[in-house]
Amino acid sequence: MTINDLAAKAVEEIAKALDVQPSDAQAKSVDDIVQQAIINAVLEERSRCATVATNVCTADQDLAHKIQAEIRADEAALIANLSALR
Repeated sequence: MTINDLAAKAVEEIAKALDVQPSDAQAKSVDDIVQQAIINAVLEERSRCATVATNVCTADQDLAHKIQAEIRADEAALIANLSALR
């Protein structure tokens, strides 16, 4: 399921829960907000994982930094992939 699909489903569910029929412009605005929220959540989770990797590997800081660097290096690819899912 793409980000577009997830956001569109969320817009439908929000409209149904509120018992409203949003205009195309309103639906697009909510869709954009939901998509950005998904992207932000994924990026925050990626950052949390990098931090956890550093904290867990305290005995071997070199390994921890390598893992953290690899996770951070994948951020650009993640952003590109998420953007492609739109």
